[in-house]
Parts: sequence; C-alpha cells; structure tokens
Amino acid sequence: MASFTPQYNTDSDPLVVVLDASGSTDPDNDEIVKYMWAFEENGVTTIPPVAPLGTTMTVVDKVLTVKYQVQVSSSTVNLVVVDSNGPPSDPVSKEITVPLPE
Repeated sequence: MASFTPQYNTDSDPLVVVLDASGSTDPDNDEIVKYMWAFEENGVTTIPPVAPLGTTMTVVDKVLTVKYQVQVSSSTVNLVVVDSNGPPSDPVSKEITVPLPE
C-alpha cells in the first residue's frame, strides 16, 4: 500500500518539500523496489512544476526531495509503489500546499 508524508520548509526554503514514502507497505511483505511519483496541477498530469533530485519520477529511494520552481498555492502529488513480485499498488494522492514566504 502506497503511503507518504510531506515535510515542508526544509532547509529554511519554503519551496522545498520532502516526500517520505517510508510508510509504504506490501500486503505480502515483498520488498518495494520502485516509487512512482506523479505531480498534477489544475487536474492534469504534466511534467511537474518541480525539480526533483535526480532526473526521473520513478525512483528506488523512499524519500524524494522536490523544489518548486515557482510559488504555487497547491498541487497534487500521486504515489504508486511497485514490489518485487506483484502488480503496482493503488495510487495514493495528497494535496501539497506550498506556503507563501513571509
């Protein structure tokens, strides 16, 4: 089951968000081998308005750090996890609200 927690305002930068999928699990206890992230804005999946560490949205690490290039009030982040022996999980979505600088 895909699960993630956003952590805001990391590195004293209001545009940096850490997405932590460490809470994701597999019902058969198989190893999770891929974390597939998709970013939506205005309800349409697009090349995201973020620059993740790395060049792909499919990663093997549980934690993804993203930096929003422009100030947006919110966007939707979707996560699907893939284990070593089965089909992808159902997606889980969260609304990410990037706080405005003070």
